[in-house]
Amino acid sequence: MSSILLVDKETLVRTAIKGLINSSSSGFRVVGEAGDYDTALSLADQLQPSLIVVDLDLPGPTGLELLYELRRRENRAQRVVLTRTCSEQLVGKAIAA
Repeated sequence: MSSILLVDKETLVRTAIKGLINSSSSGFRVVGEAGDYDTALSLADQLQPSLIVVDLDLPGPTGLELLYELRRRENRAQRVVLTRTCSEQLVGKAIAA
């Protein structure tokens, strides 16, 4: 079973995504949730999930900054990025991170 860490500032969004994932027979399971940068880093270190779903629009340090820090820490989890607003520049930065 592959483990997922959900990182989104909106509790409702995390709850909805978690419900969809955990009710499916996809082989994925949400093992942690975070609404901010600091909690996300702490859980990523503790849980070592195989996938981290990151909202770029986090309060305080952004999801983009989280992606860069995960890379700096050599976290091996795959990453999926969620965002409501998108520009070519932001997409490029997210891919680079």
